Amino acid sequence: RHSPDHGAARLPEIGSWNAFDVFEVHHTFDKKPLQVVTTEVLQRRNLLQALSLSSTKLQGCLDAIEAAHLQDNRYHNSIHAADVTQSTHVLLGY
Repeated sequence: RHSPDHGAARLPEIGSWNAFDVFEVHHTFDKKPLQVVTTEVLQRRNLLQALSLSSTKLQGCLDAIEAAHLQDNRYHNSIHAADVTQSTHVLLGY
């Protein structure tokens, strides 16, 4: 397993509809898929720099969002949120 902060730039398939597996990200990165996917997307789009976002504050915010998601809900959970984030990233690339 990798810690979520090591997820950046380790998701080469994040821009693909077919190759990206959000469940694998969930299992590989300490059950923090939203943190890993969102950080990766923001870095790839240079939004951390463009918006002058503190990576430390961002991680704290994403931790809080991820913790607030209903883990017992089979659909509206952090895996779904990460999947929506990745899908939006792909759509914006078209």
